[in-house]
Amino acid sequence: MDFLINPNIAYLSIVGAVIFVMLTFVMPRSRIPIVGFVICLALTWYEISQLKADTWALIIAVLSPIPFYIAVRTSRLHFPLLLLSLLMVTVGSYFIFTDQNGTPMVSLNWVIGVSFLSALFAWGAYNRQIQKQNEKGIYDPDSVVGLIGEARTEIDSSGLVVVEGEIWRARSKTPIPAGSAVRVIRSGGGLLTVEKAERLSEE
Repeated sequence: MDFLINPNIAYLSIVGAVIFVMLTFVMPRSRIPIVGFVICLALTWYEISQLKADTWALIIAVLSPIPFYIAVRTSRLHFPLLLLSLLMVTVGSYFIFTDQNGTPMVSLNWVIGVSFLSALFAWGAYNRQIQKQNEKGIYDPDSVVGLIGEARTEIDSSGLVVVEGEIWRARSKTPIPAGSAVRVIRSGGGLLTVEKAERLSEE
């Protein structure tokens, strides 16, 4: 296993773990991101246990999925939040391993290549989810009517809900707190109209 003790491989495993965490936010019903995250996390743990890591850089990398999570939960500032998340994981993981002079041990070319591919992968997955829900609203507007979901954000004139594992833009005639169960009463153009509902476990 000594061949795995390499800052470049460690960088790849850290970025991979973060990307898979991000994917769980937009693909909550898929097991692939979870499996990928566990594999990358195990490899990252092994690398960090063998290589000296900078604590602050590691914290920045670990916190990088938070802006992405906020981007998924809000209906605004998607691009800046996604960019911030990718910047945090790239910079944080790049500076985790440094030599005695404080110079990063990860290859800059490696960082540029992995960061570019990671950005494409994360952005593509996010857009695929948005396109999927828009197509559902256009071609099958009644498919989610009557279903119970959960409010990801506070629902008023706009917000986000999760129905059948998919994220939808939604609105309500009365404010609905984030985390509440909601029932879909109307659908059109990718926008759901919802009302507060009792959770199934409580019915």
